[in-house]
Amino acid sequence: MLSQIADCFLSLTHHHCSLYSMSSSVVVANIPLSVSDVTLLKFFGKTMKGCTVKHIQPFPDAYHYINEVASTRSVQLFLEGDQEVDVIKKTFEDERTMQQLIEMEKELSSTHQLETKVAASQVRRLSVTTA
Repeated sequence: MLSQIADCFLSLTHHHCSLYSMSSSVVVANIPLSVSDVTLLKFFGKTMKGCTVKHIQPFPDAYHYINEVASTRSVQLFLEGDQEVDVIKKTFEDERTMQQLIEMEKELSSTHQLETKVAASQVRRLSVTTA
C-alpha cells in the first residue's frame, strides 16, 4: 500500500514538473499589497489580450513574499508561452501600470463593497524578472 502511494506521488510530481517546464514564468515585484491576484487576472483579461496566466504564486515563497516596509509583495506568474514574456515585462515596468492596477482594485473593492485599508506603496513602479 505504501509503495502504491509513493508511486502515485512520484507520478503526480513528474506530471506537475513537466507541466510547468513547458511554460514560461516571470517574477513581478513591488506589487502594492492592496492589489489582489484577482485584480492581476482582471488586468490581464482587459489590457493584455493574448497573454494567458496559468498560475499565480507568492515569490519566493508564502512566508517571504511580502515587504512590510514598502507595503508591497512579489508573485511569480506562470504563462502559457514564452512569447508573452517581453510584452509582460514592458507593460509591468511602465509607471502607468501600477496606477492602473490600483484603480482597478479600488473599482473591484467598491463594486463588491470591500474595505481595503492598506498603506500606500512607497515604490513608483513594478519590477519584472524572467525566471
